[in-house]
Amino acid sequence: MGTLKPDDSFNKYAIENLFEYGGDYVSYHACFLKIPSVKVTLKIFITTDNAEQKRLLEQVQSVQKSFANDLDGMLAQKIMLFVDWGIDKEQGLFFTATDYTGASTLRQRLEQHGPLSLPETLWHQRRTAENLAYMHQHGLVHKNVHSGNVFIQAADGEDKLIISEVGIGPISFGDYGLDAAHYLSRAPEQLHRYYGEITPATDTHGCVSMMYEMLTGQRPFKNGHSIQSVKRHILEDMPNLHVKGIPPATRDVFRKGFAKLARDRFATPSEFLEAFEYAQSVEEKRKMARRIFIGATLAGAVAAFGVIRPTQHAPVPPGIGTLVRDFNANGVHDSTITLAIFSSESRLVASAGVNGRVVVQDARTGNVIFNDPIQYQWTPIVGLAFLSDGRLVTVGASGRVSLWATDGRILATYHLPHGGNALALSPTGNPLLLS
Repeated sequence: MGTLKPDDSFNKYAIENLFEYGGDYVSYHACFLKIPSVKVTLKIFITTDNAEQKRLLEQVQSVQKSFANDLDGMLAQKIMLFVDWGIDKEQGLFFTATDYTGASTLRQRLEQHGPLSLPETLWHQRRTAENLAYMHQHGLVHKNVHSGNVFIQAADGEDKLIISEVGIGPISFGDYGLDAAHYLSRAPEQLHRYYGEITPATDTHGCVSMMYEMLTGQRPFKNGHSIQSVKRHILEDMPNLHVKGIPPATRDVFRKGFAKLARDRFATPSEFLEAFEYAQSVEEKRKMARRIFIGATLAGAVAAFGVIRPTQHAPVPPGIGTLVRDFNANGVHDSTITLAIFSSESRLVASAGVNGRVVVQDARTGNVIFNDPIQYQWTPIVGLAFLSDGRLVTVGASGRVSLWATDGRILATYHLPHGGNALALSPTGNPLLLS
């Protein structure tokens, strides 16, 4: 079937205009033939394969059944359900219809106005994550999260986010869905069973891809030939973000959220967003801490906030700069380093990665004294400080405070009720600030 034109009819609908063309569907704005005032968004899927049509029908029915007893909640969460669906007898094509909102899609907004700012991006991500969490609580996976399925509607002086096409996965063409560039928003497990099962982590992948698009104005790996792009999509890591205001520490969060194997990803979009905001806050807290404690000595505030500067009181041994720069290359850390400090005699160096791992090394040789496996839980460390006797104090963003012996044993722990923010020592090596 070719593209329909205005005033053409399909099933019980009259076509008004083309809305969007995707790799496995064409969508239109249309009206009900018998009652023209009833407007819908009509999506017609291109497959004529009976098995595929049956699968699509089962998906729609499953979605409707899941929300049947909670329509008020669905409406409150701004989730757009189907008002009609079926297989057209004349064309032999499966279709769905949703209420026409008059809203533009996020993709249309990006095409018209370019990338969004970080605050705008986070607003869209939070709303999307909330909607998806609601679906996951009802046992559903969206399976089709991309900027073309997110609508932005102006109402009561502010934007409202509406998410559509719940639970409709892509049409599969054999083992690989290599038919169109539209598949670049799909998780690898939707293209080949090797990468895992369909779970809420599938929606995490879609949200990460959409966030990349919001910040850069383009989807990952969109570079012309669709088959080549999709091959890169399922085989290569996400390109690094180079956006002003986005610290390098967040690259590891994006990398985990975009992992090829479903089991290696954040389990939900909310977990991805929480980790991204933690990584973002680490940099903000470090900047704030440097402003507050700039007058302290190296053994105190400079050590606590990782600003490594040689002074007459604490000379930096030769090769230390190279040692710090080569942490990742030497395999000591498997994520971006957010904090690095020396002990007062510059004998030891402690470092923490964005994923929360803490490592203590001999500053002269680089030998690892201890490598903490306990904190390694994607909770960033926001404060590090050596006490005068060589013991280490760490503060995590989650509020966990730990006192470490020189051999890596945890001597004591404490939990701050509202999370951790900063840690500093006095010039004598005693705790000065813990918040």
